[in-house]
Parts: sequence; structure tokens; C-alpha cells
Amino acid sequence: MPTDASPAAIETSADIPLATLRCALAGTSKDVLARWFGEPVPREFSPVFGFHSLRFQFPRGEELEFKPEELLFPADWNCNIFSPGCRYVALFLGRSVGYHIVELEALQDYLAGRRPPFVTLHYSGELPEPHHYGHGRWVSPTEFEFFVFAPGDVDGWDAEGTSVRLRVEFAGARQGAAPPLQMIQEKLAHPPDDGCAAADVHP
Repeated sequence: MPTDASPAAIETSADIPLATLRCALAGTSKDVLARWFGEPVPREFSPVFGFHSLRFQFPRGEELEFKPEELLFPADWNCNIFSPGCRYVALFLGRSVGYHIVELEALQDYLAGRRPPFVTLHYSGELPEPHHYGHGRWVSPTEFEFFVFAPGDVDGWDAEGTSVRLRVEFAGARQGAAPPLQMIQEKLAHPPDDGCAAADVHP
């Protein structure tokens, strides 16, 4: 996995591309492609239920796979990875691990194991352990929001409200340093949208 500085080589797989998102590096017209692979699901379901892996293709054609630290379940996947304006990428490592936020210009080095600066979002509040993370999304070009759930909430959403909604602001943050987490008091009635409406969905 990237945090162990091992290159994320692409292995042969029977999975097919299910969704693609493009983001351009700041000040350039060079696109970075995020491509989710897996098995097709019926059209009445979100494509995330078929996702198995996420790969990035860079302007010179190199393709690197993101390797989470834990197995991701269907409810863990979403397409809300690029910040508006494409400065940052949010990568979900697993329910008990949380998120890494990487600047898009450093993403290729990160995936290749060269350890550029990145931010780890970690909760240390009042929810009992083992709590877990999920439903991350960008709410502005510099603000990322995610949830932390209490033990026993295996589906990643608890209607009884035993979750914490957190937001982090990256504007002005020192590169590689974790900004403070802000607790958002109002509750959401449903999990945030998976963001895949903005993607090119295949087949």
C-alpha cells in the first residue's frame, strides 16, 4: 500500500471500468483520470455497489492503483474524491483507518510510494471505540466533511444519531499538517450522495 512506500502495480483482473472522473492539474490542461473497476450492477443501483478497485491515469499515460489498507465494502465506495477545483484528492483507506488527503500534484508520487506530504484525518473524540469512518465528501474547494460512527453500525449509517459529522478546512493549512476538525451539529437524514452522477458511468 502507498503508506509502506511500495509501488502500486496494476495486476491482471477480469474487472471492467465502471466509472471515470477527470480532474485537471492546477494551471494546466493535463487531466488526471480516476477510474473505478469492478462488476456491473443493475441500472437502478449506484455503480459503487460493483466497485472493486480505483486506478489513476496520469498525463503521460502511467496508471497506478490506489491500495486501501483495509477491504472496502460496497457502502464504503463513492466518487467524491476530487475537491472542486481539483487541488486535493481524498482517499479512503478503510473503516477503521480513515482518510488521507493528498494534493493532486503529489498524487502520482503518493501512489508510487515516494511519500510526499499528505494529511491523515483522525478522530479522537467521545464516541466509543472501535468507531469507524465513512461517507466523506468535499463541500467546498478547501473543505472536506466525513462521518465517524459508533460501534455496531455495520452499514455505515445509524438512524439513531450515534455518529459524529466532522469538517476540516485546508485553506491556509501547512502542507502535510492536519488542520483541526470541526464538529457539525446538525444531523443529516440520509447518507450524503455518492457523487457518481458527475462521473462517466460505463458500460
